[in-house]
Amino acid sequence: SSDGVNGETIDGAEYQSTIISDKTKLNSRFKICKAYENGGKCLKCRACWSKENKIIAYMGHGASMKKEQLKIS
Repeated sequence: SSDGVNGETIDGAEYQSTIISDKTKLNSRFKICKAYENGGKCLKCRACWSKENKIIAYMGHGASMKKEQLKIS
């Protein structure tokens, strides 16, 4: 997983995840994790288990993310 909160990725990693601060940070390489829309639960989604999805993007949340978002702005 990338340690960034702005959609950064790791060069050379085949499968990975990243955190995004909002949907404007999405790009065509990312598959967004929808758990944030489902109370933090995957439900029937298995996108992060699919080899078709090389980069899973998680929406940042919580107090720590708010602090990081303020640094970015």
